[in-house]
Amino acid sequence: PDYRQILLLRKIQGFSYEEISKALHLEVGTVKSRIFRARKRLCSFLINDGNIPEFSSSGKMKGGESQ
Repeated sequence: PDYRQILLLRKIQGFSYEEISKALHLEVGTVKSRIFRARKRLCSFLINDGNIPEFSSSGKMKGGESQ
């Protein structure tokens, strides 16, 4: 799936889930799950690339410092 396109439509262009669904001929549920996966992949990329700190589930930066 083209995660980049669907994330750009949602976050940059401001399309609703329904608008994306119609534009890409996908079910709304598929749009939502692809946006979720796109965000997850982007976050993993940024963490692994060293651009953003990694946070634990408690919201604290790993290493004990709070943000």
